[in-house]
Amino acid sequence: MDPIIQAYFALGISAVIPIWYASHASVKAPIVLKKKGAKNSADSTESSDEDDEVVERMTSEDAYWFPVLGSGALLGLYLIFKYLNKDLINALFAGYFALMGSGALTTMLVTITKSTLGPTLWSKQTKYKFRLTRNTADVLFSLRFTNWHIAYLLVSVILSAIQWYTKQWILSNMFALSFAFNAITLLKLDSFKTGTVLLAGLFIYDVWWVFGSSHAFGESVMVSVAKNFAAPIKITWPRAITDFLSTDEKKFAMLGLGDIVMPGIFVALSLRFDYKKAYDKIVKSTTGPINKKTILSPTADFPRPYFYTCMASYILGLGITMAVMHFFKAAQPALLYLSPACTGSVLLLAMVNGDTQEYWRWEDGEDDDRKPEASKDGEKEAKKSDDDHKAIKSAESHSQNKDDQNDEGWTSGGLDSAHSVRLTAAGNKKNKK
Repeated sequence: MDPIIQAYFALGISAVIPIWYASHASVKAPIVLKKKGAKNSADSTESSDEDDEVVERMTSEDAYWFPVLGSGALLGLYLIFKYLNKDLINALFAGYFALMGSGALTTMLVTITKSTLGPTLWSKQTKYKFRLTRNTADVLFSLRFTNWHIAYLLVSVILSAIQWYTKQWILSNMFALSFAFNAITLLKLDSFKTGTVLLAGLFIYDVWWVFGSSHAFGESVMVSVAKNFAAPIKITWPRAITDFLSTDEKKFAMLGLGDIVMPGIFVALSLRFDYKKAYDKIVKSTTGPINKKTILSPTADFPRPYFYTCMASYILGLGITMAVMHFFKAAQPALLYLSPACTGSVLLLAMVNGDTQEYWRWEDGEDDDRKPEASKDGEKEAKKSDDDHKAIKSAESHSQNKDDQNDEGWTSGGLDSAHSVRLTAAGNKKNKK
């Protein structure tokens, strides 16, 4: 096989892997169910700290501005590298990305480990929590970690230092993939409308800065920045891996992270749409109360037609990009092929399945703000359970008030209920003496 074809395959696999795993990591159960299922749990606050964080989603307005702001950043980098000391600029960026890379690699490794161990084994891991509060109630800062976090952080810092010093391409790829993984996991589109607007804008952005900018600046701005920017913002692979070690001139094929992350967040949105449809189907067929035990887990085996379609279209679009690049021996704007491939394929499937209206109207995260619908029997059962729970709480409160009247006047002040119980018990012991 031609060595350059091997390089294209390596780049393709490197792009698909983070999209696949990050898309699955981006799927979360609706927050309303987590809170409902954790009401009667003694450590509900601790168990839900990570999952109940507020998720910021990209809106249509953000999507309109993204190519504009991206163009400004790209042009700024081009001018900086052209008129300032390139080595000094790269040294500054290298230090910044070394710090960011340590955190990104740690987060990716922890996420993969958590998924591999599963919820049961992960819940048994020793957990540490650092919390900075004001007046015991106002949480200013909270940090939660395990032994895995500590171990992976140490490894990441060492590898980041090696990459910063040597600029080794394999390590650079590893950190670039960790950036892509975290970006796809955290950067979420709020709807297919937003995703379509974003990829349409980036379609024009990519074509202009790869092809059109050469007429205005005498060279391709995108290609110039990619070659001069010595930071893990791209995936590289030797154009001839067999001759790589024996030759002094190192030539690489490359794929920018933008060509992975931007279509990747649309692929992840398609998977969350699949989860939403499977989730709604189970909710409608459930006769009992809707809770964490009866609802669909994000890791369950549910139908994924939109995800598979979008993923296959991404692979096809990437293959076409590399084929055209190989034929014309010139850099190609990958989003020229990837944007219509991803958006068009998913929309076409929605039309075939009769989901067109739902496709355009659905908003990711809408289930976080509304209670899931269940059958009337389920609602009655859930209401009865809530009433019983309130009655028990009322009885406990009445009993506690009586006990407090027999104590020596212990006051809880700003202490929580656990401290109040301990102090009350101490007071009772003293009375007995």
